Amino acid sequence: MSDVNEGIALTLGAPVDLMTGALNIGMRGINAIARTELPQIESPVGGSDTMRSFLASTISEAGPQNGPQRYARRIGQEVGLDEAEIRCKELYLTKSDSLSE
Repeated sequence: MSDVNEGIALTLGAPVDLMTGALNIGMRGINAIARTELPQIESPVGGSDTMRSFLASTISEAGPQNGPQRYARRIGQEVGLDEAEIRCKELYLTKSDSLSE
């Protein structure tokens, strides 16, 4: 279950992480052109690190010790990613249906 929760945290934090990456690329470009030193965003609020901290009590920090454990961990993460995606789609469809009525 730990791996499923880790997958959920990664999914929920992905939009913020992607936007942070884009902003950091832009800041690097500004730094290169203008010779400034704008800082990079390290841990954005709402990113996957934030989501992992919310679920920290349910996510194990112990890494897999052998091949089968690595496979089980990856499968658990994928299940968590899929579960979060399905729930988001259901929520979106429910909201869009209620708006069209």
